[in-house]
Amino acid sequence: MPLFTLLCLTLPPSCYTTPSLVHRHGLPTRPLKTSVASRSSLPACTSPEPSPFLSPAGTCAVIVTKSGTCRSLVANLAAANHFTKSHLEIAENKALMEKANFYYISGFFLTVSPESILMVGEHACENNKVFCMNLSAPFLCEFFKDPMMKAFPYIDILFGNETEAAKFAEIHEFGTTDVKDIALKTAALPKKNSKRERIVVFTQGAEDIIVARGGKITQFPVVRLPTEKLIDTNGAGDAFVGGKLSRVTEVE
Repeated sequence: MPLFTLLCLTLPPSCYTTPSLVHRHGLPTRPLKTSVASRSSLPACTSPEPSPFLSPAGTCAVIVTKSGTCRSLVANLAAANHFTKSHLEIAENKALMEKANFYYISGFFLTVSPESILMVGEHACENNKVFCMNLSAPFLCEFFKDPMMKAFPYIDILFGNETEAAKFAEIHEFGTTDVKDIALKTAALPKKNSKRERIVVFTQGAEDIIVARGGKITQFPVVRLPTEKLIDTNGAGDAFVGGKLSRVTEVE
């Protein structure tokens, strides 16, 4: 699978359909494509041949240290680095995108195809659909500020952790280091779709989850895991977002 997946929610077909964008790599594509689609209940589509998407799939090496509390990642973007807006403009892919009602895009995708993000965001806004993003990493807030802020007006639900929130506040000169205040200020930034208020969700490791909505803060305590049971935190944020979005789609 590519390192970056544009739309990645798994729901019953009656809720919506979204493409699983599988790029070709060293392994046979057809079995992988079929396997991914069958497990996720999502239709899979690839670029027509000949295609620039013949690069190997993206990979990421994760080094876990300090009893699983710290991690370092080395990414090889590979095929994901070749994603372009033209991929979404293919009739088959565009039809699947337009059929979806919920969209989630990692902030890392800002380094590859911000034009694709805007295309999805604009469609979501025009059709009052739910568009979600993740700050994903502090360096994105700093070094990819411009493309991030072009996408920001379309964001209905924003995810991030306390470190990313702090960097976002620093770059935008919020004048505070309090995560609750940062969440409120972030939620109040300009937004295109006035029919949906922006929700900002910041995790803080073992500390309370902060949710800003409608000018108010709600805090949710985290069930603490004994240190001896902690293996590593790799993927914890992704798992949290998946759980949150599964509930959002049920409510919607």
